[in-house]
Amino acid sequence: KPLWLRAGVGCIPRTRGHLGAASEALKRPSRAAAPTAPHGEVAKPRPMASSYEAPPIHGEDKEEIVEIEGVSGDAYTNIAAERASNRKARESAEDKKEDHKPKFIQPHKEKRFKIYMKYEGRKGPPAYLKARLPKHGGFEEGPSMAIKKMFTNFYNRVREMLSVHNVHLRSETGIAIPDDDAISAYIGYGGMIHVVDGSSPGKLPEWQGYFLGADS
Repeated sequence: KPLWLRAGVGCIPRTRGHLGAASEALKRPSRAAAPTAPHGEVAKPRPMASSYEAPPIHGEDKEEIVEIEGVSGDAYTNIAAERASNRKARESAEDKKEDHKPKFIQPHKEKRFKIYMKYEGRKGPPAYLKARLPKHGGFEEGPSMAIKKMFTNFYNRVREMLSVHNVHLRSETGIAIPDDDAISAYIGYGGMIHVVDGSSPGKLPEWQGYFLGADS
């Protein structure tokens, strides 16, 4: 029975009659070099940074604009300490099987996605802000490039020091956020986003399952 040679282009039978075909298949250019979209359509190129719009700060409808407020450096530290204290109290009550009413982070009536952002890099002085995004939810669910542009526009009001190309976003746990990903996948309501020096990381391909058939 012939042996099987697993290659990147599939399973090729390794027999004397197929050695030439196998070598020719490996020499051919990979079809994955040309980006393709579902249903065989050609994938569109990634949009440039200039095509992303930051949340508007002016407008007639208050629900469609972003509210940005400068805060002190320990503003989020106090909130994080309070959340940790509430979590420990809840876990202690659950261990003792006592009744404990949890405190929800997101208010029931508040629909704006609130975030904290801070920059403590080497390109300029540190900055801290609190922002409430528009109610339609398109910015926390859309590409994070818009949030990064919102911060750099706020930071460069007096003097331009930061650019969307020389900083990137990270979650509170230190995970880098690609420009095409939504911030809601990395932080929750009232979470912290770190603005860090360095270009944004590339978006990794999604995991896919491959099935290779049993050997005969």
